[in-house]
Amino acid sequence: MSRSATPRAKCAVVREVPLTLDKCVRTYSSRNRVNLDLAQKQHEAYCKTLEGRNLKLIRIPADNNFPDCVFVEDPAVVYEETAIMCNMGAKSRVGEIEEVRRVLSSIFRKVVNIDPPATIEGGDVLRVKDHLFVGVTSRTNVDGVNQLREALRKEECEITSVKVENILHFKSACSYLGDDYIVVNPGYFDLQVLSSFKLISLPKQEAYAANCLAVNGAVLISKGYARTKKLIEKEGFETEELDVSEFKKCEGSLTCLSIVF
Repeated sequence: MSRSATPRAKCAVVREVPLTLDKCVRTYSSRNRVNLDLAQKQHEAYCKTLEGRNLKLIRIPADNNFPDCVFVEDPAVVYEETAIMCNMGAKSRVGEIEEVRRVLSSIFRKVVNIDPPATIEGGDVLRVKDHLFVGVTSRTNVDGVNQLREALRKEECEITSVKVENILHFKSACSYLGDDYIVVNPGYFDLQVLSSFKLISLPKQEAYAANCLAVNGAVLISKGYARTKKLIEKEGFETEELDVSEFKKCEGSLTCLSIVF
């Protein structure tokens, strides 16, 4: 049986790799040196893969003042016709928002700000149909969840907060594939919050692969995680592997590198 990965999307915002990527913020990983040339090649392969999935790419130039700016998912959350500009939990990244705001303001009808002391980052927001699950982490606080709920109060959107521990972002531990399937990395949040869905639990050795990008008929997965690939394909999804080894060194993954809508 073949399954379709999430509703079809039309566009993806990406941001180029800064020359300063090796100076990115790292909370849980060791500081292995990033191979900048390889990172740029991996990013271009990622972009070509998105284009191959019939997405129109909107490219934002890198800003070397912000080593993490390639992780464009974090500065914004988009929902239908609204773009919510995040107040980021990592203060060194706050300046990334303005260029992303400029681009999204030309696309989305409504642009809303998350204001201090609230913090929220896009990597903590998992959309499942008309439901947003928002991880409360070191980067996203309860005030951030409440302001997001207020920003979308006129939408038919349910928002649920999820306490997450010992991992950078909520979506580091789970991804929505489509057809009510969610890939999960157990141990970082109470799985009961997702009990109404079909969960694909990954082995501990392949925890990194829990961050997948389901787009236009395929599930993009990180290269080198054979058991994850097999588990997802067993449920009827097409997969495509991408090498993102240099972004893994930065605690980044597949969804981090784009805003898809």
